[in-house]
Amino acid sequence: MKNILLILVGGTICTALNEKGNLSVNEKAGILLQENYYKSDSPYADKVQIEPTENLYILSENMTIEKWNEIIETYREYVCEKDYDGIIMAHGTDTLAYSAALFSMLLSDTKIPVFMVSANENLKSERSNGNDNFRCAVECICRGIRPNVY
Repeated sequence: MKNILLILVGGTICTALNEKGNLSVNEKAGILLQENYYKSDSPYADKVQIEPTENLYILSENMTIEKWNEIIETYREYVCEKDYDGIIMAHGTDTLAYSAALFSMLLSDTKIPVFMVSANENLKSERSNGNDNFRCAVECICRGIRPNVY
């Protein structure tokens, strides 16, 4: 069984309909990512345990140094507690390139693969690529991709 940590940063991949019917960053997204993966025809769907963090509720366009520090603290808190085979960060697209550059430097000595995934639309949209992006990250970890930031 592979153990994967899912860090829910925010952005479109972490949005779902709220009680008013509007899209908002909320806790349902992490549950939906996992449920959709476990229901998929992935050969690893029954061979992986995905542990989500609390959603950090950051829309990508609102990313700040303080928010990056919050992500780093979440990463350290969870990684120190338990051994993971990989980490997936669900992140918005607007500042993904900046976060990826930062984390590729900060985690240059990582012993496990770290994936940053995003979505072009919310997970319930038929046009969303979020579930496919998440699935690809899980499958790469399960296949033993080498440690790096992707």
